[in-house]
Amino acid sequence: MISKQTFVQNVRIPLFFLVIVLTDQITKTIAINNLSYGEEFFIIPHVNLYLIFNTGAAFSLMSDGFVWQRVILISLPIIAITFFSYIIFFSREKSLIFKLAISLIAAGAFGNLIDRVFYGYVIDFIDIYWGDYHWPTFNVADSSITVGAGFIIYQEIKNTFRDKV
Repeated sequence: MISKQTFVQNVRIPLFFLVIVLTDQITKTIAINNLSYGEEFFIIPHVNLYLIFNTGAAFSLMSDGFVWQRVILISLPIIAITFFSYIIFFSREKSLIFKLAISLIAAGAFGNLIDRVFYGYVIDFIDIYWGDYHWPTFNVADSSITVGAGFIIYQEIKNTFRDKV
């Protein structure tokens, strides 16, 4: 029998996933509808909106357009999302932070997968810079993956130090 707490947690996680994916897709739609490709729009110091289309993986790796690369860039997120969904629902890990972190990673992967399936590329539009140095342009899905990975790293460091004390 599943506990009430586990049931509530298992309902919240998919809702959280859905909110992240919808936020990602809505912000990408706003960017597409309001920016021209390569157009730079100042927001605040060190942050611009800058619309680009990433045909590769993270930081435009594998962006030379071979068909097998597109197959890989669509297949890997599907495998990852399936794996992360399994972890969320069947893991013995009870930590809500851990499950939210996994959900953030899966939602980010899914948001970018939607772009890749429908457009053949990922829509990126957030440009962070300092002077002439620009971090690779990214989107809400990329941020979600990064924050989720950060939470998992934090949780692991915390558990490691707790076990040693």
